[in-house]
Amino acid sequence: MEEGETSADESSEEVGIEKTDKPVIAPSSPAVALALPVLHNATELLDQIGKFCDTPLEGRFENGELRVFPTSAEEHRLIQKYISDNKLRSYTFEMAHNKQLKVVLRGLPTDFDQELMTELHTIGFKPNHISLLRNRKTNTNMPLFLVTLPKCPESKGIFNIKTIGFFRVAVEPLNKSTMPPQCYRCQEFFHHSRFCARAPKCLKCSGGHLTSECTKSAKAPAKCANCSGPHPANFSGCPKNPINTKPNKNKPTKNVCKSERLRARKIKHSQHLPSRK
Repeated sequence: MEEGETSADESSEEVGIEKTDKPVIAPSSPAVALALPVLHNATELLDQIGKFCDTPLEGRFENGELRVFPTSAEEHRLIQKYISDNKLRSYTFEMAHNKQLKVVLRGLPTDFDQELMTELHTIGFKPNHISLLRNRKTNTNMPLFLVTLPKCPESKGIFNIKTIGFFRVAVEPLNKSTMPPQCYRCQEFFHHSRFCARAPKCLKCSGGHLTSECTKSAKAPAKCANCSGPHPANFSGCPKNPINTKPNKNKPTKNVCKSERLRARKIKHSQHLPSRK
């Protein structure tokens, strides 16, 4: 079962802001993504966050996004607290120790979701979330359940289950999708809704509300939140989908924010030095 076949909640580490067109490569550095106004002083913000965390931080500004790179889980937590306290629009990639185990259950009827949660608790498992998978092409429910559990040794025992209630079942891992992860809160890419604090955008009509709150009729035309085209925001053919954009070969590699921040610190330090007579 592939992740791309489901419209259920998605399941990465970095801090970013605003729109970005980039190749389909998941970020590898742990960081927190901050959604900043275009005119925001990135150097000043980095300095403020660094003081809040009581440690110098490095950042990178590109494609309208400021990415802040913590070096530890504690720094990551403090940056998230700063973002929350100051109500910054942001997203963050998932820390490795917070990642979850995702499995697909086959062999159950599509109306078995409530019973499934009860049955798994009875067996000894504690799912964080259970959702019925949908086929994106036909927009129909499939007899497949996505079960999300804490990533721990005990949860791996779910692969040994052969029956649930009166049904024979097959349990398999959720395969990685070739599609870039997409947030179903703000509809942008490379992060997930569980870690997004950006303003919501509807997947169906691009309105400023959660998709679950959309009142658009099935006959009304869809509108993409990313390109304004006549399709849902998760349409794989969307021109704003990273799989349809070419990587920028002329992308600068210099860490502009870091160099500016270091220069600002040197100037500030020199101003406090005693003058020589």
